[in-house]
Amino acid sequence: MTLLEQDLLKRLQNCGVFGTTHRAAFAPSSRGRALFDELAGVVTELETIQNQQIASGGGAIGSTRAKSTILGELWRDMGAIDETAKQMKTLTDQQKGFFVRPATTREVGLIGAARTFIQEGTALWSKFVAYELDANLLVDMKADLDEYDLIYGQQQGDRQERVGATTELEPLFERGNAALDEMRPIIKNKFKNDAGILAAWASVVRYPQRVKMPKVAPPV
Repeated sequence: MTLLEQDLLKRLQNCGVFGTTHRAAFAPSSRGRALFDELAGVVTELETIQNQQIASGGGAIGSTRAKSTILGELWRDMGAIDETAKQMKTLTDQQKGFFVRPATTREVGLIGAARTFIQEGTALWSKFVAYELDANLLVDMKADLDEYDLIYGQQQGDRQERVGATTELEPLFERGNAALDEMRPIIKNKFKNDAGILAAWASVVRYPQRVKMPKVAPPV
């Protein structure tokens, strides 16, 4: 949720607390009680979406850290292959060209190059082993790439879930605000002789006001 959406949710939550406190003042079949029940349901749905977004965000952070580790390991392994290939007398210049590590650790370039290393290096790997590179190095790189693909897929799924959750917010806020708008005259009439309750209602039902930056006057 954005900061404004969090403020709007807080408003609905505060109004829900007001409803819980004063619900008993309304008859079971009254419109007032029905509206407070409607509001409680909206708040529950919004809180569920908020918790899902928080959980997805936390998963994305953890996945980003895991990807960073994988990229670092690939960068190290590819560096060893690159350095070795440059000095190998058993490779042609064209073959050596397949084993040039990218100049940066940017994700897209590094992952693409790693796939090329594995694809082109598999048939030639005995030549690299002769230069004392680990016989299982390409296998380890493939495992890193498989893990990267898994994490990437999870992140894409999390992103789609967050987008889907965001699209659910607007109609819920509309339902909640509609319930509060309808409650305004009901509360005013029900508690017309209790200034304290009316003041409490006014304090929770008002819309949040985000601080706005002052406008700068144009130059004369």
